Amino acid sequence: MSFVNTRWIMTLIIGYIIMLIRLLSADISLEDQLANIGVSFHDKLFELIDESHLDNKDVWKRANLDRKHFSKIQCDQNYHPKKKTVMALCIALKLDLEQSRDLLARADWAFSPSSKVDLIVQKVIIDKQYDIMQLNVTLFKYTNEILGV
Repeated sequence: MSFVNTRWIMTLIIGYIIMLIRLLSADISLEDQLANIGVSFHDKLFELIDESHLDNKDVWKRANLDRKHFSKIQCDQNYHPKKKTVMALCIALKLDLEQSRDLLARADWAFSPSSKVDLIVQKVIIDKQYDIMQLNVTLFKYTNEILGV
């Protein structure tokens, strides 16, 4: 596959190693882990939006989402978005690979090394090519799928 390069593979491997180290940390009790539970997908998303200095309209447009869908995400703190929705939001917010992995994980998702969509989205993020329309052209070419609406 021509879009896979050494930098991307190393980034992926390092990400998995970090994740495994965190999971294998046996020194922390269950009570301590539960007391220090991380912020939700909803809270993290809107924290990232605030940090980006974008207004909500810019985010949902850049993510190729409709206003109604974004409003549902905004109003329902327990909303569980689809994986492609989270990936579209990562592109809209111009997140790096680690931030994207984190946001996906908070929505109970992860990039899969066996998914063409995931590999293409990761490559775009690594290369900092955050144009969702161009990404969707590439995704459609290789997978007949798109992100967003």
